[in-house]
Amino acid sequence: MASRVAAKVTRKTKAVADSIVHPPFLKLIIPAQQARPAPPLGPQLGKADRSYDLVISHPSSMHLLRMAAAAKKGASSPGTEVCGRLSLKHIYHIAELKKQDPHLFTADLQDICKMLIGTAHRLGIEIVTQDDIESGKVDYTPSGYANFLQDREAYLKQKKLETETAKQSKMMRL
Repeated sequence: MASRVAAKVTRKTKAVADSIVHPPFLKLIIPAQQARPAPPLGPQLGKADRSYDLVISHPSSMHLLRMAAAAKKGASSPGTEVCGRLSLKHIYHIAELKKQDPHLFTADLQDICKMLIGTAHRLGIEIVTQDDIESGKVDYTPSGYANFLQDREAYLKQKKLETETAKQSKMMRL
């Protein structure tokens, strides 16, 4: 008698476990060729009828802005430090690319440009206008930008050296 009750309870718990409904969508950022169909990701991907919808969008705005500015990483203090420069033309082209994403498909191009400018400021990327270039405030020629990137590289090496010496001096005190 007890075994029948136990069997009934296990069948009920299995039925409850099988009827778990997952949310209709799952938002992930996975590096290329690193998604595996193993837990915890695998069971979340499949639906009860074993169908799936896969939406692939463009790279993140931060990645596109850094690539356009030729900056390996963003500024450590974005308000005072500049890690790269972009013109409004670059912003417009990135906005055209991002407009093709499903979540930005209905957004206005001007709003996407404003969003990208805000993201660029948070990364420490300076937005250069045509007035800045014409007035000579910023040297936006290819050779001028190459000099800027070399100066930035030297600055990063100096900053890395300073942090390493600070760490070494801290270790010596201990």
